[in-house]
Amino acid sequence: MVADPKPVRVKDGLVYAAFHHQRHVCLHCGAPWPTAAHLLRGTRREDVLEALVPLCGGGSSGCHGAFDEGHSYHSMTLCKTVTQEDVRLSVGEYLSSEDGQDASAYLIRTLGPFEAEAYRLKMLGRL
Repeated sequence: MVADPKPVRVKDGLVYAAFHHQRHVCLHCGAPWPTAAHLLRGTRREDVLEALVPLCGGGSSGCHGAFDEGHSYHSMTLCKTVTQEDVRLSVGEYLSSEDGQDASAYLIRTLGPFEAEAYRLKMLGRL
């Protein structure tokens, strides 16, 4: 018996178009043309605007890679090494800000209030 191939993830083109229309710089380093990083991964990953944050690079490079995979890298924009903790702090600050209210509401709807708050505190390095 042949194993099923890895399923192809379908992206909602309208969501990504809206994302790129609204978000022009990386949340952490300010680099232009960010990619859409999902706040939640795995089975909880959703292609909805509130679930996406703008981070430079791809899922394995730049701030996006640092956030998703823990890769440290040297940012040409910041002229310093960027770690997963650096990017997570920026995401936590975003979730705590007025700009991040929709993303925070999404986490509360998806995770529940206690787990959403634990997620935010983890991003801020307080948990």
